[in-house]
Amino acid sequence: MLNDLFSALVHTPFYPLWLEARASSEGRYLIPYFSGRVLETGCGNLFLKERALKTNKKIKDYVATDYITWEKIFKKHGKLSNKFGKFTQLLYGQAREIKKLDVICDALDLPFKDRTFDTYCNIQVIEHVNNPFALLKEANRVLKQNSLCIIQAPFLLREHPSQELDFQRITRGGFLHLAKQT
Repeated sequence: MLNDLFSALVHTPFYPLWLEARASSEGRYLIPYFSGRVLETGCGNLFLKERALKTNKKIKDYVATDYITWEKIFKKHGKLSNKFGKFTQLLYGQAREIKKLDVICDALDLPFKDRTFDTYCNIQVIEHVNNPFALLKEANRVLKQNSLCIIQAPFLLREHPSQELDFQRITRGGFLHLAKQT
């Protein structure tokens, strides 16, 4: 019973970290760093792409990708958004429309040539990847020399409701170690 109550509250203003997560959501403050050809893996509902293309003129091309295994979760989310309307959209954001994605692919096996992007962006996704080393290695492969890799991840945050797809929290030291290994 207590778990059910907690699960119901984690996506509401009664859960304190919800406020911080909503305030910094979708990596808005990172957009000024984007330039050239941008690749975003795990783009979800494309909020970041839409906002970046409107506000950053240094972006020449933006490719947004996501992984299909999340589709059941996104469909459930879409049904909730449609059922409860604006209130649900406020708490969870808009439902994802898979047909809007540029490419459906696995971030661990990207279908792009080596050294083709100037910026790689992965926001709030690495905790869902069972092999973060492979994610960084693949990002390194598709990035041009001396380009920018941006990965944002939660640290002091509860487990996601879909616990079978929530693998880890990585510290700054962990990110440094992963970066040195790729």
